[in-house]
Amino acid sequence: MLVAVLGGAAGNVAALDSALAEIDDRGIHTVLCTGNLAVGDSDGNRVIERLRERRVTCVQGEFDRFVVRALRKADSLRKRLTEAAFEAIVCAHESLASENVEYLRALPHRLTLSFEGKTICLCHGSVTSQGNALHADDSLEVFRRQREAANCDVIVCGSDVEAFVREIDTTLFVNPGRVDAVMGRAAFAVIDTDGVPAIGELVRVGC
Repeated sequence: MLVAVLGGAAGNVAALDSALAEIDDRGIHTVLCTGNLAVGDSDGNRVIERLRERRVTCVQGEFDRFVVRALRKADSLRKRLTEAAFEAIVCAHESLASENVEYLRALPHRLTLSFEGKTICLCHGSVTSQGNALHADDSLEVFRRQREAANCDVIVCGSDVEAFVREIDTTLFVNPGRVDAVMGRAAFAVIDTDGVPAIGELVRVGC
């Protein structure tokens, strides 16, 4: 079975549409997303609406959580983030329809899914922390701790870091990268659950 994985769309509906079109062309019907949907470009509402229409399974990204808390936690966010990041979060909050803010609020931090006997842990950042991302060059020990925490065949993680595919002790780790991570290119990943272990592919298409 093929499963497509999207990273953060960051309000870029054009890149998202390009990725979804390629996913459709490949005949892939199951799509997952690691969150960070609205902060960045100006089309956060359309990104969320597109994902909802397509029934894409999403988890909450760190910036999704910040958007939801933009007013209630404004003082602490301002201290924690750069001024540019804080302004982008406030702008996203103000531009989003209330139903889309509630959608972001309701997204789970982590999901465990099963596809034809393979288990996939879908998260943002890492299995144990929404805010601490896994990186391709992290040590074997770091990956093994995440593997023990999830106990899944595939671990899909997000955050705005470079995309990677890495196999650790028969567990496949995949970070698809941001949907709009490459200038003029849309990004996503494909997981083939029929492989033993599962096989991951990073995909880049024009947009």
